[in-house]
Amino acid sequence: MNALIRLFYSTIYSVFYLCLTLIISTQANAKSVQDLMAEHKLTVDVRLKTPGDIIAKQAVVISVRVLTERWFAKGTRLKTVDIANAVVLPASELAINGSKRINGTTWASQIREFTLYPMSAGEYKLPPIAVFVSINSELDGTVAGEVFTKPLSFNVTLPETLVTLENYVVSDDVKLDIEGQFSPEKVYNIGDALTQTITLRANNVPAMMLPIIKTAKLDGISIYQQPEQITDDNDRGALIGQRQQSRTFIFEQAGEYSLPQQVFYWWHPVKKQLQTATIPAQQWTVSSLPANADQQSHSILVQLELFSRKIKLLDVLIVVMSLLLFLVFRQSLRRIYRHFKAIYVANSAKRNYIKKQALCFIEAIESKEYSLACCYLYKVHDLQSAKTSSLKQLFIGRPIEGEILARLFSLAYQLHRPNADDNLLINKQQAELLLKVIAKRTRADKKSLLS
Repeated sequence: MNALIRLFYSTIYSVFYLCLTLIISTQANAKSVQDLMAEHKLTVDVRLKTPGDIIAKQAVVISVRVLTERWFAKGTRLKTVDIANAVVLPASELAINGSKRINGTTWASQIREFTLYPMSAGEYKLPPIAVFVSINSELDGTVAGEVFTKPLSFNVTLPETLVTLENYVVSDDVKLDIEGQFSPEKVYNIGDALTQTITLRANNVPAMMLPIIKTAKLDGISIYQQPEQITDDNDRGALIGQRQQSRTFIFEQAGEYSLPQQVFYWWHPVKKQLQTATIPAQQWTVSSLPANADQQSHSILVQLELFSRKIKLLDVLIVVMSLLLFLVFRQSLRRIYRHFKAIYVANSAKRNYIKKQALCFIEAIESKEYSLACCYLYKVHDLQSAKTSSLKQLFIGRPIEGEILARLFSLAYQLHRPNADDNLLINKQQAELLLKVIAKRTRADKKSLLS
């Protein structure tokens, strides 16, 4: 009996000792990613993927490759790198998976890439990059941790052609598209509008590095500029940066106008040539004749202008000469009477014409034909103001009416697309406020506009 008891306890002790030995052995043999690298079962390397001489502002692709004799439990991740005087883009979310035969054994590989843009010439030193790896080992399950690449340095040059240029990009393809160009042969009218959209695209250049498209200020023309659209597209792994600007020109005063040309410089890294993309200089003419005026309206306007000029020239002379004409040229009194009567008739015709345009303006507002309403409003202003000030200048210091005018421009030139219940629409009362400002500021008879 005692022998059986001793045998039982001996067996229990042997099993306990064996389990303890296995636990200690397992803990002693637990692996880390550093152990895997020390045993040459895991490697990481970094290399410069961009070939040839590197130019300042050129895209430089850095490739980090991880190799393991087993397989990856999770995807590798790169920590963000900070390099002085360089723009560093985030690493690609997609890893390049592959394999490689080493000493008769197939190793699994993962490659991560990121792009940076050195902004000036000189030597650049890439510090060690932290790489998170997760390996499915043979005996120790998943082994995860961080490993580091070796430092990497490279030189950046600047061709002599680019030394004096501050704004340029390095790309193998740059495209400039212009939609809505001015025509020097066409005569635009007061109240007309032209929308111009300029799009600049470049391969391997982020949109934030593309040059700004400038807009010059022009007296006599209001320019409404939409927020600039800056986007980065990916075409089969290739970065395409795009900067797009849309602006609407509204012609408020007659005259000759021009915009200077804009030149965008870019360096072709393969051809090693400086190339340009140019927005050409633009010239155009704005006539004092409002848009949509028919031939009869044009004839009336010409006659009214001639009569107005006669009135200005003869006002003083008639007062001085009236007595002499009465005493010396009695026979001419009838002719003078006819002349004054003609002036009166002309002024009456002008007042009636202005009244007609004002009524047409109100009708266009009520029918929500805002572009046509702008045309009639410009006609009223052009006849009343004698071209001494632009339409917008009349509303300086009148915030309420000025806001109504701005809404009218927005609706007329499609800067805003209204809904049926949109509170930005303009009603008859607001339209009459605009006419009252023109009448008051131009010292016109209000009844001629609103009666």
